[in-house]
Amino acid sequence: MSRVPAESMSRGLSLERLEGIAAEEVRAALEQILEVLRSEIVSRTPVGATGELSRSVVTAITGNGVDVTGVVQSALPYAAVVEEGRAPGDPPPWEPVALWVRGTRAGREITLAVRERYVRRLRRQRTRRSRESFERQAVFLVRRKIARRGTRGARMFAEGLRASEGKLVRLWDMVAQRIASRWQGGEGCR
Repeated sequence: MSRVPAESMSRGLSLERLEGIAAEEVRAALEQILEVLRSEIVSRTPVGATGELSRSVVTAITGNGVDVTGVVQSALPYAAVVEEGRAPGDPPPWEPVALWVRGTRAGREITLAVRERYVRRLRRQRTRRSRESFERQAVFLVRRKIARRGTRGARMFAEGLRASEGKLVRLWDMVAQRIASRWQGGEGCR
């Protein structure tokens, strides 16, 4: 029967404790980092007609121990189009543009401009067209403009990362200090 020296056993236990401390601190730091990043991204996300896009930005952590990965993302299919923009080409779908026209101040201003132009053409005669017909025309005009010119991306993810980079680096740098402090202080895993 072989014997393991006590010194080797204490080093092994010490390394196990270090691994546990490191795993806790890395996960805690990653949670903080992801929340800072999510907050920066949400603050740069266009509200649109519903605000749904900004509410859809979430964080997730996968993995175990110190081998963890953090993600900030939106599962909405149009998030990438808002981030990167849209090239000229086919017009966008009718319904999202109609929702935008009805739900945003800019959309309502376009509808009002369409109505005013129509009324001026009639030389101040009363119009029998409904508000919905002006909205439909506004939706048509917005879709046509997007098809012709495309849209610029909001770059909320890229700009959010750029704006928070310094803070993220500082948070990450503090991890090693906390790990060393807990390990040297004899503190175990929580």
